[in-house]
Amino acid sequence: MTILRRTSRAALRAGGVFTGGLATVFAWDGVFNDSTLIRNIRTVKTTAQIAMDYKLNFKADNTEGIDDLHTRTAMRILHCCQTNGGLYIKFGQQIAQQAAILPPQYNEILKVMYDRAPVVGFDEVRKIFREEFGKEPDEMFKSFEPIAFASASIAQVHRAELFDGTQVAVKVQKPYIRKQLDYDLFVYRMVCLSFEKLFELPIYWSTAYTEKHLREEVDFIKEGHNAEMCNDAITKEPRLASKLYVPKVYWDVSSPRVLTAEWIDGTSLIDHEIVASQGHSLTSVMTTLVDLFSHQIFVTGFLHCDPHPGNILVRKNPLNGESQVVVLDHGLYIRESESFRHQYALFWKSLFMVETDLTKTIAQQWGIKDAELLATATLLRPYSGAPHRSHLVSQKVKDDTRFGSQVALKERAQKFLSDTEALPRELIFVGRNMNIVRANNKLLGSPVNRISRMADWAIIGLAGDWKNHTPSMIFKRVPESRLCTLQFYTRYLQFRLTLLSFDVVFYAHWIYQKITSLFSVTKPKGFEELLDNSMIKQVKDNLGIDLAQAFEG
Repeated sequence: MTILRRTSRAALRAGGVFTGGLATVFAWDGVFNDSTLIRNIRTVKTTAQIAMDYKLNFKADNTEGIDDLHTRTAMRILHCCQTNGGLYIKFGQQIAQQAAILPPQYNEILKVMYDRAPVVGFDEVRKIFREEFGKEPDEMFKSFEPIAFASASIAQVHRAELFDGTQVAVKVQKPYIRKQLDYDLFVYRMVCLSFEKLFELPIYWSTAYTEKHLREEVDFIKEGHNAEMCNDAITKEPRLASKLYVPKVYWDVSSPRVLTAEWIDGTSLIDHEIVASQGHSLTSVMTTLVDLFSHQIFVTGFLHCDPHPGNILVRKNPLNGESQVVVLDHGLYIRESESFRHQYALFWKSLFMVETDLTKTIAQQWGIKDAELLATATLLRPYSGAPHRSHLVSQKVKDDTRFGSQVALKERAQKFLSDTEALPRELIFVGRNMNIVRANNKLLGSPVNRISRMADWAIIGLAGDWKNHTPSMIFKRVPESRLCTLQFYTRYLQFRLTLLSFDVVFYAHWIYQKITSLFSVTKPKGFEELLDNSMIKQVKDNLGIDLAQAFEG
């Protein structure tokens, strides 16, 4: 008995020491390490729960429970990302955008990740200023509003005034971002690897490229330079110069974690009804946005990858009183390689010229065997390169159960991403940009034929390649001396007629919208929504997958 009592006391002491030590570690982690350890443990736990749930329940005999399985998983990811905060908000947004390969429940549940992020207190802001400049905000500005005007995942914005009276917006990085960055990105890679094994879908290939740009996004010096390069490209393009504006950066009050830029009084595109009531044409605004990002994709190759409505303001141009679009938040940019920019423009041209051989050739060079699916993902509308063929599958899947159809979709995605080594990494963020621009157009009621305007800019990009003596093959693979032949102009006319036919469909629907709105209380569907519905129907008919939720917003 004595030995047992001694053993019990020793066990209790050991347990007490262990518990006390654990409590000390967690207390230190919370106070001095911004809860980095706790956040990582939470992430590992969530990943393990998801893996086990799918292992046990994603089965052919559980068809009725598969939707519930996806919902549970998305809710777990949402809770983990919202509780961890910081870069996890970005990770959640990234997952929500994978509507093409993940079940729609992920998009539906995780879209709340775009809501306003929590704000840190003014004491934390002052601490950042002392670390960056050795001064308090009040020493650097004539006035500085302690309450943040806006907040996002990695930073918040305060309004301030320089000593010369200039009104400025001061973007301050949240204090825990720098300390958590390396840990969060490591866990992000591990989670992507786990999801790849779990879903048997190639996801991990994109992590290195994504991580590189996330690191650049938290460097506000890099963001300031991005803003200046964007402005430089705009001012050099006469079709854009007066219609767009990028706020000036004030470098003497900026640092890697504090960015001070010109304050702009404008209305966010989120409040598009107010924008319209102020006398701005939504058609003109959206045309300017499509032109800007098409110019970046096809001409300069320097692309803003986060053009959501909150980053777009509309105001009257101080010089001429016309509508002007102001572009904010230049943290997330990519620089396309020249070969990708050129090939991507060629790919767009080939889609409208129905040059199936060229379409397939470019897709194969990118390691993609399914050119039609790539075309559909590129245009964000149904596409078929050959008549009487589904743009998604040549025949309906034999197993039309929930399990069977989702397995078929996974197999299609596996085939689509069969050679990830050759797949251009630029497609990750080009696709993100285009999807957000599509959503913006849809938000405004589809006032612009986005696809036709982008195709026009693809040709402008190719024409620039020809001027600079790089092989472009704009309309025919012929030597430079024969470009101005009748055959060249015939091909160009064919291209214009193809765009014209698409414009006719667009404007016919636009007229239908206007007439219907006069006699109906229900708001008529816009052209982007029409394309979405066509896409949703094709996917549901051929694969049994309902993407309706994924295409909302």
